[in-house]
Amino acid sequence: RSDYFTSRNPNIVYSRAEILEKIILPTKGYIKYIYEQNTYRKQTEDWPNTVTTNSTNKTSSGVRVKNIENYDLNDVLIKKKNYHYNVDYLNNGTSVSSGVLSWIPIYYEQYSGDVKDLMRSDSRNKYTYAGATYKKWSTNSVNPRYYYHGSHLTYSEVTEEETNSGNTINNGYTVYKFSNYDNGYLNKPVVNQIMDDKNVSSEWKSDEENSMDQERGKILEQAIYNSQKTIVSKTTNQYNDDPDRFDEHVKLLELFANPVYSLYTPSLRYVAYLIYTYHPFLKSKTVVNYDALGNTLTEKYSYTYNQHRQLTSTEFTNSFGEK
Repeated sequence: RSDYFTSRNPNIVYSRAEILEKIILPTKGYIKYIYEQNTYRKQTEDWPNTVTTNSTNKTSSGVRVKNIENYDLNDVLIKKKNYHYNVDYLNNGTSVSSGVLSWIPIYYEQYSGDVKDLMRSDSRNKYTYAGATYKKWSTNSVNPRYYYHGSHLTYSEVTEEETNSGNTINNGYTVYKFSNYDNGYLNKPVVNQIMDDKNVSSEWKSDEENSMDQERGKILEQAIYNSQKTIVSKTTNQYNDDPDRFDEHVKLLELFANPVYSLYTPSLRYVAYLIYTYHPFLKSKTVVNYDALGNTLTEKYSYTYNQHRQLTSTEFTNSFGEK
């Protein structure tokens, strides 16, 4: 069993199979893409929803872009972009990954013990199955939460570093910060879940939650620095934060058969949850520009939308509060 689990660990060679590596341009130049394995330092836990932090970075499936290289028709490197997926990379070069893993697949689980009906109040219909043994082994995850968690791994901060042909910083850095599980965008608990035999299997943890996936992955902040790591500008985005936005949803009630059905016991669970249908639109954008002395000019853009979610107006406010 341990050999099988080891075989399911991420493999950088297989992860890069059939992935785009080169684009040849009409000018005869080309762009090369270099990849590396995804990493994470944090991971989510469900029921209840929390984020836990590991002591070291861990690798995950899939790859991310490490470098983008631009060449001319003579194979001369013109410029190169390096991507760092670490927390506060610009200030101290930390190696702490900003990645958050949304779920860890489970391929095997087992239970030995009594199976008892905890839901039915009518003693004539209650059941007890003594000395049961339950085992489940699957090539697919026992808890396939990918269908409502969105991306299996998301990054909270990415730094883009641009260099010239001599691999020296020429156009500086851009630091992006994204909405993610660890900065306020965890999934929300379901309305209700009822079941019996909860101790037999963790399969019930694969049930839907009220997903906040539509609010994750948004650019919260974009800061541009020069080659000396001095800030040049910072853009802060604010998205739909109306507390009543969660009232826009579809209600669902699902019925599942628990794994102990294989033990010929009528074990069921019901889950009531919501699918949010609101629009996580860009509400406002604030741009702060810095000069060489540290003086600032601030611009603010506010946006309004119609009932069809189409942008209808933009309001601009300058540093003097003038619109």
